[in-house]
Amino acid sequence: MNEYYTHCDNCDDLISRENAYELDDNYYCSRCYHEKTHVIHSYSHKPTAIFYGEGKRFLGVELEIDRGGKDTDNAQELLDIANDAETQSHSIY
Repeated sequence: MNEYYTHCDNCDDLISRENAYELDDNYYCSRCYHEKTHVIHSYSHKPTAIFYGEGKRFLGVELEIDRGGKDTDNAQELLDIANDAETQSHSIY
C-alpha cells in the first residue's frame, strides 16, 4: 500500500494506518481486531466447530463460570489450556 493506508489482513477493507490495529505483524480494522482479541463472549455467541479425528461422534465442552467476572487474562489462560492439542488427544470409545 502506502504510508497512509493499508488493508485489514482479515476482511481486506481499506483502512488508514492511523486507525489500524497491529497484532502479530498484521493490521486489522477495529471490528476485526476486537473479534480476534475478544476472549469473553456474550451468551448468544456460537463459535465455529473444529472437528479432530475421524468417527461418527464428536464431543465438546462449554465452560461457564458463575460470578467469574470479566478477567480477560484468566479467560485467555483457560482458553489456551482447553485448546492445547496435547490435552485433547485422549480418545473415548
